[in-house]
Amino acid sequence: ILSNMSATNDWLFASKKTNEKINDIAFQFSRMSAHASVNFERIDLNSKDFIKMIIQGQVNSGIAMGLSGNSRPCSGSEHLISHAIDFLKLSNNQLHGYQVGVISLFCLYLQNDLSDKIVNYSRKISLNQDISSTCIDFEYNFKEILKISRSMRPGRLTILDYYDDNKIYDMYLRYKDYYAI
Repeated sequence: ILSNMSATNDWLFASKKTNEKINDIAFQFSRMSAHASVNFERIDLNSKDFIKMIIQGQVNSGIAMGLSGNSRPCSGSEHLISHAIDFLKLSNNQLHGYQVGVISLFCLYLQNDLSDKIVNYSRKISLNQDISSTCIDFEYNFKEILKISRSMRPGRLTILDYYDDNKIYDMYLRYKDYYAI
């Protein structure tokens, strides 16, 4: 569900840069799902109430995609990186949702939208903050991952299109020094 945050940020970015149309209802369903999980009163994977809220968030995410007619409300730069890692067969065999969640944290950082609340949430659900944990030899394969990421969905503008590889790598190093545990 964290991917909804970075995906909708990418959607806003694309709308500002290319006038891509945003379905407001789909956008709000997606954001609502993400904010409900991050701001839940008792974040605990053993809590039935928390699990119910997560399931409802997934349902709302599906509704958002249905309303928009595509995956834009829930799939942005974080999914492009994840799919590139899988395409290159570099994955550490993590579940898709977990892998995308870890990458979402880094994409939120690139978007200048990674709050302490989101970082604390990720820690409470035991989500690794280290994007390099998602694949084999991440730093060695970094530029190839970015190259493939940008080609995964032609025409889908994301934050990855805003920065060049060197800038993203510099931001990755700063992110890693500050957030990765």
